Amino acid sequence: MAKYWFPKLYFTSENKIILQPGANKTQCWLNKDVAVKTYAEFLAHFNIQDSPTTVRSVDGFHLVAEELYSEILAPYAGRYKFRKLYFKCYDGAPIAPGTQFTDAYQFYDDAKARVDTRTDLYEWERKLGPLPVQSAQGFWLVHERLYEEILKPFENPFEDR
Repeated sequence: MAKYWFPKLYFTSENKIILQPGANKTQCWLNKDVAVKTYAEFLAHFNIQDSPTTVRSVDGFHLVAEELYSEILAPYAGRYKFRKLYFKCYDGAPIAPGTQFTDAYQFYDDAKARVDTRTDLYEWERKLGPLPVQSAQGFWLVHERLYEEILKPFENPFEDR
């Protein structure tokens, strides 16, 4: 059985909806504490008041590359719903090294439009060596509570990205 890496990102939601109606992107974070703090600051800054029926939360999701759907997630498709989002990736990773958050897009074309395709390097970039290859890739979201049941048998515990 092949072993894979399933990065975990934290998404904010209202009433268990990650992408609000009419939105085509959302933000996600590597660290839950940072996600909670940023979300609270956002709500306070815009003076957003909750209605009695609004439930806000920050939930962790593991990302499964879209090409692994049939191998890993398809057997569970009848029991669970999985959402697919697209990311601007750096060398295949959905979040750039040295950053704490990224955007996730509902549509492939939106993520692809943000991929940097320039070939000329800035002066400071020449000193860094080769830049990461950017691409737009789709990932299926698997809630953290389903990790043990679905993903653990497929994960490589020694890969660190």
